[in-house]
Amino acid sequence: EQFQDNVDRSLELISNHPAFRDEALRRILKRYSECKDRTKHEKLLAVVCEVWGNPRLINEPNNRWSRAASVAHQLVMSWLNEDNLRLFFELLDARGASDPHNRKQFWLRYVDQMVSSRLVLGSITRSFLNKRRDIKHRIFDDDYVLARLEGNGIDIAHTDAFIMIFRKFIVVDFHPKGGGYIYPNGTHLFDIDSNSFSPGTQKGGLKENYPIANRPDITHSPNWESKVERILKRDFNVKPVRLT
Repeated sequence: EQFQDNVDRSLELISNHPAFRDEALRRILKRYSECKDRTKHEKLLAVVCEVWGNPRLINEPNNRWSRAASVAHQLVMSWLNEDNLRLFFELLDARGASDPHNRKQFWLRYVDQMVSSRLVLGSITRSFLNKRRDIKHRIFDDDYVLARLEGNGIDIAHTDAFIMIFRKFIVVDFHPKGGGYIYPNGTHLFDIDSNSFSPGTQKGGLKENYPIANRPDITHSPNWESKVERILKRDFNVKPVRLT
């Protein structure tokens, strides 16, 4: 608590001593990642992204994030993934499509382990978002985070999906219906970096696993949370680590 109380003051000191800026930010982030409470620090996030650029592009040549400790990079990505998740359900709620399955609270417990995340929006939500600049401007790296769900029909127009990329697998969770799909690395044909996706069950569609299992991997029936938690722990050794 004492360390976190002094982060703002530390950032002020850094701004006056640019020669020490990178080393100081590396140390602050690493120390923050060791705290029990790793709640997002708005100012720290803004400063490191302004100074070092987009953390998603860590593997790009000359990206300054490569100099930070892996735990520090993961900390910042968890903050951005949390923002994406909260904004996704805030956006749906604002347009009158609230989630009855408590998915936001469930997946928030896993944001510390997500590599990245994406919002795949149908035409109804995209149109709504374009009218709500107050929401859209809060999406960091929106050129990548936002993608389109393509297809014909009223159901597809009202459908959205949240993609969560973990180290060993990907989760695609549909809203308001359609369930969720868990793809171990190398088992899907869609391009995770595409700016548009098909919601279909054909090869390359976000539901391409459906013909194999004849059902989604995640069905939001009663007690779905405990079932999914067991699958993630059993198959990928991933457990929830954050309290909500």
